[in-house]
Amino acid sequence: MQDGSTNIDHADQQIVSVIIPCRNERGTIAKIIERMPDGYEMVFVEGHSSDGTLQELCRCREGYPDRRIQVLQQKGHGKADAVLTGFAHASGQVLAIFDGDMTIDPEALPGMIRLLEPGTLVMGLRLEQTMERGAMRLLNVWANRFFAWWLSRICRQPIKDALCGTKILFRSDWERMRYWPGDPFLDFTLIFEAARLGMDIKTIPLVYRARQYGRTQIRRFYHGWLLLKMSLLATWRLRIAGRVPDHKD
Repeated sequence: MQDGSTNIDHADQQIVSVIIPCRNERGTIAKIIERMPDGYEMVFVEGHSSDGTLQELCRCREGYPDRRIQVLQQKGHGKADAVLTGFAHASGQVLAIFDGDMTIDPEALPGMIRLLEPGTLVMGLRLEQTMERGAMRLLNVWANRFFAWWLSRICRQPIKDALCGTKILFRSDWERMRYWPGDPFLDFTLIFEAARLGMDIKTIPLVYRARQYGRTQIRRFYHGWLLLKMSLLATWRLRIAGRVPDHKD
């Protein structure tokens, strides 16, 4: 790898595309646009909303002509499909995923990008930083900790928050990855593929805020079962039948 400072400069000089899946998130759209750092392309992927999210996106695109905004309508269903749609239409060399519920501050993205270098996946960490009351149910906290423990052993790297939706990587690294069918959020695909390719997985603490608008799209037990099956498959593919490169600090 190159010297870290060179890589940081390289990342900062690239076009950053922020992929923002949004289903029934009308109340957060304008706030995201207003607070998103200047210069970032925002790729909103609207997913069959019933609260006027699409209309709000179109209004904001016209109302903020100085911002780079794409508005896409999702043809499939689920967050993973929305992110894949956004990746396919984004123009940037740096791809960032940012949830439309705005439980993470948009101002956190530049700090994550400063950690980015080729061959690296940068992920947010919500479980070791300030978490607002009501931001995450206790069951979800323990499920996150369980999957973090399991994925750390699969990937041979410390995974502290596998399900934080805020993740950043270079397009060139994404193009080396393969989507794992059945992944509902794309989180595990990115982690497992990063491990398979011998990439470094870096985490940065983020403040996790309580949702201010709408309801979560997560179906806890259904999605938890899908993630459990993915983890079992990854244990077989990456640890038993395959090989994950040892992580070097």
